[in-house]
Amino acid sequence: MTSDLAQIKTWWRALGSDGFFVLPPPTRSRYTQSDGHDDAVELLAERGLPPSTSFAYWHWQSHDSFERDGSLAHPLHLHWGGDYEVVQRGLGTGPDGYTLVDNGPKGAFALDRATARDGDGLPSPDDAAGVRQFLAELDEPIDRRSARFEYRQLTEAQETWLHDALAASGDLRQQGEYLTTLSLRDSDRPQEADLLYRGWHEQYADNPTEYPRWWPLLRSMLRHEHERAWELVAEIGPRTAGIVAQVPSERALDVLRDFALGGDAEAAGYWLSAYADLHNLTPIDAAVFVGGALEDQSGIGTDLWEELAQQIARLSHLEWTPAAHQKVLLTPLAILRTALDQRLPAQVRAAAARKYVVPAARMLDPVAESDPIDEVVPGYTAGEFRTDVARFAGATAELADTFGPALTGYEGALTSIWHEYRVLTPGKIAWLHAQVADPATEMQGLGFCLELLYAHGEATVADVDALRKRWKKVLAKKYETTYTEWRHPLVTLTCLAHDLGDPLAADLDTWWAKPTPKWKIRTRLLTLLGAPNEQKAAQLWAYVESGEHDEGHLLTWVLLRARLDGVRPLDIADSLIGSGIRDYVLHRVLFAAAVGDQPLWHYNVGAGSWHWWQRIVAVAEDSGVSAAARKIALAAARKHRVIAYPDDVRGVSTEDLAAAQRWLAERQYG
Repeated sequence: MTSDLAQIKTWWRALGSDGFFVLPPPTRSRYTQSDGHDDAVELLAERGLPPSTSFAYWHWQSHDSFERDGSLAHPLHLHWGGDYEVVQRGLGTGPDGYTLVDNGPKGAFALDRATARDGDGLPSPDDAAGVRQFLAELDEPIDRRSARFEYRQLTEAQETWLHDALAASGDLRQQGEYLTTLSLRDSDRPQEADLLYRGWHEQYADNPTEYPRWWPLLRSMLRHEHERAWELVAEIGPRTAGIVAQVPSERALDVLRDFALGGDAEAAGYWLSAYADLHNLTPIDAAVFVGGALEDQSGIGTDLWEELAQQIARLSHLEWTPAAHQKVLLTPLAILRTALDQRLPAQVRAAAARKYVVPAARMLDPVAESDPIDEVVPGYTAGEFRTDVARFAGATAELADTFGPALTGYEGALTSIWHEYRVLTPGKIAWLHAQVADPATEMQGLGFCLELLYAHGEATVADVDALRKRWKKVLAKKYETTYTEWRHPLVTLTCLAHDLGDPLAADLDTWWAKPTPKWKIRTRLLTLLGAPNEQKAAQLWAYVESGEHDEGHLLTWVLLRARLDGVRPLDIADSLIGSGIRDYVLHRVLFAAAVGDQPLWHYNVGAGSWHWWQRIVAVAEDSGVSAAARKIALAAARKHRVIAYPDDVRGVSTEDLAAAQRWLAERQYG
């Protein structure tokens, strides 16, 4: 039988006419949508077609929809560019035997096998594609925006079909899919859990979590008090915390507590939710108990306190039931109340204070004309809310200075708060120094902290001393900083050692000069910013002129040249406009250098970042830069999400977004 892939390729090759063409099936080089659009530009040029020609393609991530034998395991998403209606006509209804779902002008088309259902809407158990589609429909939440997913109730016919199909199947993976659909509604049976457990134990004894459906099976075992359930929890460890919390009991609380005390942040959050469920407590009341128990322990990391603060916000979504238009209030409101609740440990309140990134103006918008806060939190009035907002800054400023962010979590979370360190208070400086000195701080944390201290001129010989004996073990390894606002921490340490004239600089230079490992060859040039001189400037400029891949080299040269000439980095970047430097690199550096004492090292302009927006505005309003620089800034402003997609920009007040729109409108034709 001809595979799905072969049939789709045959149909695909026949497409293309009337201003529409399709790209060949992808290779690994076309991994993303951006790659697809780049390929389209090249093919248009090769074929002599106008740039406005519409096109369609799929990329390598979409290609994962095919199994090794060429059968479809998921719908194949077809992406496109150009005119939507032209693409729509060009693709038609899809090949025979398939359905093509049109997701509209802002979505991709989805291609899947055409299947049949009986009078009860049930597929034939022998129709693999039909069964897959049926289960996918049942497993789709009613509303993905809700805090806790809910699923459509099964009809009697559907539930009977699932139980019968599970019992008849001899394939453990297929049985797991049926069990998952039943488990989402607590419709699974004890004998089904036992049946799957025996297969799981037999096939995956060496590594239980290799079984794709281990989590709903373990949940089913816990729910039905299977005799081996807790043995498996102990064997798998903290990865089971989220499952254990869904079946709360005193034993579950003991297990979650032990996981949390062992330092697992997610387990601490699940302990909180299970404790609240079992004892019917509000999230904050449960957090008072859990936080107090953790506060008495040594070695509890910042990431754990942040998880507790986030879990309070998540659980508050479930506790409060606002109208749809008031949902925007939930997270900031929960975080606000958490930060101000004196019963909670200071670390939890500090974590909440850092998360409170939505200014009061945005929260107050819905309550300007009426008093809906008490509809969200019974008994909590708009007046109390305004009072809490007013005292928030004063009540939490010291906490935010004393307790910094978790340094081991998602890199993007640190990048998003970089601008909060634009002004370093004595408390922040002390915290940054303490993290550098802490032997437990790893590569990411050292990059974040050391860069801030160095950029603001606050790094000292004490920071060098803290890393003098551990740099080879901790810092001398590959670490990608392409999408962060800081450099590789060994680069920053080398610059600092040179600036201070510390003997460590010679040891570091010797290490950088060695030909291996290869990752450091280009990165080494970024160390030339330390103790700058004309020879270093010339060496760095030669690399910039070569057109080689830029990983912060132009920004380094701009900062170095500014130090040598005693001028603003922004003025140096401005002077390069029209010099032949690639616009993509130069424009990024222009905005990154707009604030000289805290440059941004991110690989590209943060199109959704408020602090990149502020730097774009700073360039546009700077009377000391050229008209060309201001023109570049205005062009970047038009493309920024603050203007193009304001609803997608987080952490910015409605008032500030409106002001940004007005600011650009006033300059559109200036």
